[in-house]
Parts: sequence; C-alpha cells; structure tokens
Amino acid sequence: MRKNIYSIIKPGGTLYILGHILDDTRISPPEEVWHKLGSINYYDVPSPYTEEDHREWLLKAGFANVERSFLPNDDGLIRAQKPF
Repeated sequence: MRKNIYSIIKPGGTLYILGHILDDTRISPPEEVWHKLGSINYYDVPSPYTEEDHREWLLKAGFANVERSFLPNDDGLIRAQKPF
C-alpha cells in the first residue's frame, strides 16, 4: 500500500498521517497507550504502531523530511514529503 500512496502524490507534495501514534518507548502518551491496548484486544493487529514504525515505512516508500508533531487535542500528526 505504501508504494501506491507514494505514486499518487506529486513531487514536492506532502502526506499527513493523523491518529493515535505511540512514542518509541510504547508507554506514552498515556491516551495513545490506552487506545492501543483497546485496539489490540479488539482488532487483529500485530502491535501498536510507534513513531519509528511510521518513519521506517515512509522512508522505505521514498518519502523524506518525516516529522512528528501534535495537534491541540494531543492527537499525533506525522508529516512526510515526496522529494522533487
């Protein structure tokens, strides 16, 4: 799937991933830990996804300038750019 996303974004375009993103320690932020605990008990997912997981996927797909930030409600936001 990551190759499909990469192919539809124009060079210089930006991809945003909004959601529940754990720190690499997997123990914060607390709201995301609780969300992921619920998710792994309800959905068939291998593990909670961390900032580093997202970063690795995006870099493998060819994106650059991968950055994580937080919205005012503390939801995670990852931004990546397709090189020119």
